[in-house]
Amino acid sequence: MTKKEIAISFLKLAGTGFVQDAFIKYIDSDLSHHNQYFKGDRESLINAMENAHRTSPKSTATKIKIL
Repeated sequence: MTKKEIAISFLKLAGTGFVQDAFIKYIDSDLSHHNQYFKGDRESLINAMENAHRTSPKSTATKIKIL
């Protein structure tokens, strides 16, 4: 898979509620992120993404350009 294909697959999984699966398949266990609204650890980001899906399960994202 190319990096673009990996990114698209991750977003499709996570966006359809399979956040844990997306992280297990594509994201390193030592993840640190820089979202100012959450702690910088993997679990905080997973929890936020799962909560977002629970509160807005029909929300969608449109890919415009993937570099």
